[in-house]
Amino acid sequence: MASAEKLVFPTIVEGLFVRGLSGKVSFSLKEQLRKEGLDLDRPLQPAYSLDTWSRCVALTAKSLHPEQPEPVAWRMLGERMIDGYRDTMVGRALLGVLRLIGPKRMLLRTQHSFRTGNNYTEVRITERGEREADLWLNEPGLLRYFKQGVMLATVRAASGPATQVDVVQYDDDSVTYRVARDSRIRDRGAPCSDRAASASVERLGAVPGSPLKRGLHPMPSSERANLPRWNGQRGFFEIWFLVVLDPGGDRAWWLRYTLFTPAPGSPGEPRATMWAAAFDCASPTRPAVALKSIHPATAFSALSPSGVRIGDSEFSPGRCHGQVASGEHAIAWDLRFKSEGRTPVRREPRGTALLPLPTRVAHVHDDVIFEGTVTVDGERYDVKGAPGLQKHLWGTRRLEELTWLYCPRFREDPDARLEAMIVRAQRKPGHPRLAPIYLRTGDAQHTFHEMPNMLFTRVTSPARGELTFSATSATVAMKGRAWCDPRTLVGYAYRDPTGWDVLVAQSDVAQCEVELFSRPHPFAKWQPTKKLTSTVGALEFHAPEAMPGVRYIPWDGTALTHEDAMDPVRETG
Repeated sequence: MASAEKLVFPTIVEGLFVRGLSGKVSFSLKEQLRKEGLDLDRPLQPAYSLDTWSRCVALTAKSLHPEQPEPVAWRMLGERMIDGYRDTMVGRALLGVLRLIGPKRMLLRTQHSFRTGNNYTEVRITERGEREADLWLNEPGLLRYFKQGVMLATVRAASGPATQVDVVQYDDDSVTYRVARDSRIRDRGAPCSDRAASASVERLGAVPGSPLKRGLHPMPSSERANLPRWNGQRGFFEIWFLVVLDPGGDRAWWLRYTLFTPAPGSPGEPRATMWAAAFDCASPTRPAVALKSIHPATAFSALSPSGVRIGDSEFSPGRCHGQVASGEHAIAWDLRFKSEGRTPVRREPRGTALLPLPTRVAHVHDDVIFEGTVTVDGERYDVKGAPGLQKHLWGTRRLEELTWLYCPRFREDPDARLEAMIVRAQRKPGHPRLAPIYLRTGDAQHTFHEMPNMLFTRVTSPARGELTFSATSATVAMKGRAWCDPRTLVGYAYRDPTGWDVLVAQSDVAQCEVELFSRPHPFAKWQPTKKLTSTVGALEFHAPEAMPGVRYIPWDGTALTHEDAMDPVRETG
């Protein structure tokens, strides 16, 4: 080969196809790659031409992400390559150095870094301030988006999720990126104000060779609330979960994207886990299916500008897709969602954000409507107009006791919303049991979740799968009951970073009845004002001990064993 020929070295090919896409390259794609000059069944060549590399990336992007626009699909492959590249000897060494030197010095080493994977990259850097720079590369064609993904994943590894990499100008042979780290976002990824972050929007489809308009706009606070808080620390967990409730009330789905690292000295390895449950109370044979898939922590990555990926499952603003399979069962989903509000709601007393709590929660999306499909054991369900919510939790210690009720739809009042909880961090003297109750009706938003009204709330669980609750203010009172069919309860073991487990039983096809009372002044007699009957609802029970009759998937398990699944639910007194 002529010395002037542009070449890609095998470390890059190995990082993407051998490591990043391990088990994801189909036989058909492998045959297409072989015809283009990349034979994955033979030892890698000393080098590949840039044309061969570009054609192979194009084929792979189209095969793995057919539903995405080409720029997005190529960017996703670039991010995937870094996930695999850091498992190579060269990648481990390089990324380790980048984490040590930080983002600014990392940019100054960009040409050297890229030259470990090819023989042609040239770089020009124009600093635009302490935390912003333009980066010019001689990267041709759609490879500009592949390299964008590479840089996004690399700067995350070096400096956390608060760095953006955006295409601002390109022609047929080169591209200019704007690399910006928002100074108003804390290094650990936590937002510090409602105006803390901004996201850049690239207008795809602009005329090649012309500058792209880079429209900066404030990142919606709901997206900011979903930014990852994990920055590699031990003894930490982080959760993004969604509840999808079919409007008919018979079916529901629960989806959970999680990250977990054990505390120093505790057993186990860091992991990323996908959880999914499907509920169908009308089914005589399959009232509930619960599954997990366990991945190494390296399978987790943050998406830009907001969102997360675990393996092939993704959660991003307004969209989530993925799949979990174990044994004879499988759950897959492809859902879009929109929320009435762009601001997270508050369901806890004022001031709790200032307390040093071991678990934090952001009620990111309420009044969500889901559309799309869910497939359970090969049976596809069309999801249309399904209400639900999405939350983000993170912390260093599990709550020992938590009971949760969520009802977003009532027959008598379409504007009514209810969320009730029992929360106790530890079962020790001096640790209070709090019972915030959030209630909104078409007439008013009640404050039973605020002090001093929360002193007069009561939430109890008198029987398996049942909840009773009551609340009183000066002029408004309520009482209610929620329950589920015990057959629809599924159980999981959640691990605390220090090594103990909290056992969680849940059903997302629960029912609820509420009675409301009012009086004109505190000394008047209570008068009934309204009854509410839910059309959909979700129940969860967290405790160190198991709920009698509920089968639990253990921490290191991915599904119930066949014997457990056939064991009938035992009724208790």
